[in-house]
Parts: sequence; C-alpha cells; structure tokens
Amino acid sequence: MKFFNLLTLVLFASSLFLGCNNDEEDIPKLDPEGDCMIATIDGDFFNGSDVKVVLSEDLGFVSSMNITGMHANVSTLETDILVISITRYQSEGLITPGTYSLDDYFPDIAVQYVSGPILSPENHGYSQGTLTIMTHDTITKRIEGKFEFEGENSQGTPSSIIDGYFDIKY
Repeated sequence: MKFFNLLTLVLFASSLFLGCNNDEEDIPKLDPEGDCMIATIDGDFFNGSDVKVVLSEDLGFVSSMNITGMHANVSTLETDILVISITRYQSEGLITPGTYSLDDYFPDIAVQYVSGPILSPENHGYSQGTLTIMTHDTITKRIEGKFEFEGENSQGTPSSIIDGYFDIKY
C-alpha cells in the first residue's frame, strides 16, 4: 500500500512538471522536459498527463495516426481520455502538416472523448471541427498541432473541444 501511495504521489508530481506549460499566449510553448495535450472540453480544462502517438504509415493502401491524451484520477477511479485518429489513403500521401476536417463527407479524422467513472464512463462523439498539424518531423519523431471540435455526448447534449493543442514525441 505504501508503494501504491508513493507511486500515485510521484505520478501526480511529474504531471505538474511535465507537459505543456499553461501560458496566457494563443499556443502554449512546449516544456522541453515532456510532451503534452491540452484543451478546454465542455468548459473544463483538460491536461492529458499521459500522451502518446501511434503512427502506422505502411499499411498497404492507407496510413494512420492515433494521438491520445489521458488523465486518470486514481483516488476517485475516474478517467478522461481524448483520442484523435487520422487516416489517409496512400494516394493522398503521408500524414503531413495541414488542416484535416471532420466536416467532409468522408472525414480524414475521427475524435472520441471518454470521461467519468472507469466502470461507467460517458462517451462523446464529434461530427464537426478541424485538426491542424503545424509541424510533423519524421526524423526527430515529433508532431505539433491544434484542434477544435463540436459534437454531443451519449445523452445528446452538445459537447465542444476548444483551444486544443498537442506537442508529442513518438
């Protein structure tokens, strides 16, 4: 039990020092110590303390990228998970800087946000919005971008993600 409490404390303390610093500028600057994914989701600040990018560029006729931010509260057994997926046909080229839209008939991206108690979370789906990849360096394996989306939760209540930003090494 002492180990579990110590581990929880270390994870919490590391989340304070790693990731995005929350400056008052339009786009926060990357803290060189770590990666980040932040946004305002339905009026609440989201800081994905555990962020990952999974890139699959050689799947035959498509390439895909999943950008995930997660925040878990061990003491309340609640979690927040934001996943942005990008899929490109090989004929469209690799995933490069540019704007990807959910508004298209066949969208380049899909977005899902899951929040609440681990055993019965609430799902949010998004049908409008954009993801802008500002930089994608395949040599240093770092991607940076911003995003905003609109949709609804599982009860049909409007849901929005604004001021989204990520900067992640994969």
